[in-house]
Amino acid sequence: MKRLIMAVVAALALFSGPAQAKDKITIATEGAYPPWNLTTDNGKLDGFEIELAKDLCRRMDLEYTMVTRDWHELIPSLVSSRYDAVMAALTITAKREKTICFSRYYAAAPSVFIVPKESGLSLFKTIIPALTLDALSVYEKNALADLSTLFRGKTIGTQADTIQERFILKYLGDDVNIKYYDLMEDLEPALISGRIDAVLGAMSHWVPKLKTPGGNKFTFIGPRMTQGPFGRGVGVAVAKTDTALAERFSRAINAAIADGTIKRLAEKWFTFDVSAPE
Repeated sequence: MKRLIMAVVAALALFSGPAQAKDKITIATEGAYPPWNLTTDNGKLDGFEIELAKDLCRRMDLEYTMVTRDWHELIPSLVSSRYDAVMAALTITAKREKTICFSRYYAAAPSVFIVPKESGLSLFKTIIPALTLDALSVYEKNALADLSTLFRGKTIGTQADTIQERFILKYLGDDVNIKYYDLMEDLEPALISGRIDAVLGAMSHWVPKLKTPGGNKFTFIGPRMTQGPFGRGVGVAVAKTDTALAERFSRAINAAIADGTIKRLAEKWFTFDVSAPE
């Protein structure tokens, strides 16, 4: 009887034990955050993450399909298993890791404030060029205090539920007004029209934009900021229980960093290297 029970358990493990490795997945992206991901005029997806997804899935020998979702739907729909992964400039943070799992990060870029060149804010000079928010030095605390003074009473535009929003709420708080937009692409016309005074955004999004026609209307101010509320780089998000898929992505990302693929794609789409070697 004992042997029979063991045989049944073994058979069940074969068919209903740990899930077999996936050979086809669905990846969600926003399709509205160039140059990370975008939708062309003819309705096709393109951008840094679209090309990277193709490369990573080739390395993993996975068939894949990409779908688009609004920013605020990406994580909830992943949790409810409507797709297998998300590649949408999604930064790894402790808050997000409570509900989803990440691969190792494949890109990292500082956040910075953007203002119109004609604004008085453009004259601001920071005391330090880069600010890391995990362990603040005296100089970094002073730089944050200068930003709080600079933006007091001003309106800063951002997209809701982003790392930039978390920075504003934590470090500028009641000193500023926050105006939320559904799409990052809506922030540029808001700056031009004066509906907002500044934007806090990722350099990976704004460096290419400032090099386009009309981009010379804007400039960066303040330090380049990383860590703390800005998280630990951008990774592939998967379901909390799908650690095996996260590990497969991590191995593929390591290989794509090692052979220079991510650096090449980053320089193509961002004009500078955002790859994340460890």
